[in-house]
Amino acid sequence: MTYQFKPGMYKTRDGRDARVLCDDAPGDWPLVGYVGIDEGYFCYSWTHSGHSTSDKTKHQYGLMPPREVAWTLYANKDQTWVFSTFHEITYATHRITYYTDGECVVERL
Repeated sequence: MTYQFKPGMYKTRDGRDARVLCDDAPGDWPLVGYVGIDEGYFCYSWTHSGHSTSDKTKHQYGLMPPREVAWTLYANKDQTWVFSTFHEITYATHRITYYTDGECVVERL
């Protein structure tokens, strides 16, 4: 799947903070920005799909797409579960959020 990255903050495959500053540089590496390291940062460039190598392998500095909520479950006081993708339910006691990257987060409300 190909992702279109725009200027903004992202994470690299190894979990570092990365910022895309522009998405219209000439050539094969149109995304230009920087990747954070312990001592500061270093400049980097990527393809429009976030790849950082010419052979499209999953390099540690490749960009990860932003996380999006896939769906959410709410637990009521009587421990029944309500499925919702649109809005929060005010009488819920817990919320379980499933993200498109596979992570699941449980929150007590």
